[in-house]
Amino acid sequence: MTNASKHTVRDVALRDLDNQKNDALHISYTVETSTTGLTAGAFQMLQAAHGTGVKLDVLNILAADYWGSGSGIDMGRTAIDVALDAIQKLDAVGYTDTKVGILVRAGANGGGGTFSIDDAQQIYAFAKENPHISGIGLLNPYQETNYNYSNIFNNL
Repeated sequence: MTNASKHTVRDVALRDLDNQKNDALHISYTVETSTTGLTAGAFQMLQAAHGTGVKLDVLNILAADYWGSGSGIDMGRTAIDVALDAIQKLDAVGYTDTKVGILVRAGANGGGGTFSIDDAQQIYAFAKENPHISGIGLLNPYQETNYNYSNIFNNL
């Protein structure tokens, strides 16, 4: 079975579950990104899901580990740009009510970037003012000391 076939089977199953009017069901997808936004594969997956009739509540973006991008990445600004791209792409596909969750990796990231407390505060300020953002989460909470990042994000 190809990946596209597996995605179609998943999308049909989620659509059918949602059609049973289960109010407790909330569908979210988590996708990888690049420093410029959603990957082509992530965008195609959104198009296919929407075409199948999946009601997507949240799209979680992995705003971390930008392999091949080199060092010196402004992780906060890049996460915001990626979130804005995700919002635009969701609207383009027809997911106008879908929220975006931002997932970050505290500290050193694969690909050379480092996500700092300043980056966390920058993303928090953006998310607080943007109604399309559902929340911010850490990919590596076990590495967090003194809950510095969580204390920022929990205010959202």
